[in-house]
Amino acid sequence: SVSGTVTCDGKGVAGVVVTDGVNMVKTDANGAYVLPTNVKDPHCQFVHISIPSGYEVERIGNAPQFFKRIDPKAKKQTHNFKLTKVDQSVYSVLALGDPHLTDVYAKRADHRGTKFYKEEVIPAINEYVAQCKHPVYMVTLGDMTQTSTRPGWKGREAGYSFKNYLEDTKVDIPVFNAIGNHDHNKYHRYNEERAERNYIKTFGPRNQSFELGETLFLTFDNINYYRSANEEIDSQQLVWLSELMEKTPSDKRVAVCMHASATDFTKGVLKPYIKPLVSILGNRE
Repeated sequence: SVSGTVTCDGKGVAGVVVTDGVNMVKTDANGAYVLPTNVKDPHCQFVHISIPSGYEVERIGNAPQFFKRIDPKAKKQTHNFKLTKVDQSVYSVLALGDPHLTDVYAKRADHRGTKFYKEEVIPAINEYVAQCKHPVYMVTLGDMTQTSTRPGWKGREAGYSFKNYLEDTKVDIPVFNAIGNHDHNKYHRYNEERAERNYIKTFGPRNQSFELGETLFLTFDNINYYRSANEEIDSQQLVWLSELMEKTPSDKRVAVCMHASATDFTKGVLKPYIKPLVSILGNRE
């Protein structure tokens, strides 16, 4: 089993959703949880919390530490989370789409996209944050880089890596991320798990949730990279989302953050893979 506590100022926080990617529970009155995790299941690489409204988690730089890596060799393990109270009666969310900071063969120092990002985009974000008297958050909607691993390099990152992206995103606010097709390793297009490995190694679980005020935010993986970048949501994700919605109050609004568009602009209709997701969300705003 995987167990632990969710606390704030040394006191347990009740009702926090905790998941290993397959199983899902809520913390008890003392902030404790126990998950019956199959550590050999590839979907169970992390234990992570749905950050509750009015709280933030610890950060490393701009990266919220809402997840802990599961040890596949340990039958029993403990993972604790610490929260900090934050007034979210007013807040801002910045959505950043497709930075594409460089490509696999470009050198980091001389790429014009990286230069513009560091000298124009980041200062503009920091200027906005400095003017705000309320919390500010950012969601990057995929394609932080181009594919970043060359063949024959044993998984070694080349060109511009996710680590480089984190280093260059010099903002003192929480930054959440959704995976894009260019965040996959294109040389593992016949193995989805390997194609996502570098992203998961850096950013954690591919499906995340966190609350801000009255809204539940989802960063969802809607890219299946097998052979080519197909847009879809798999059945395991839908089961996970169904359970999350059962544990989320029905009056909570939901914001779904994904890389690929939900709409077929040429036809003006939702793409087929969106319909099951919408069905699970039901009548929520």
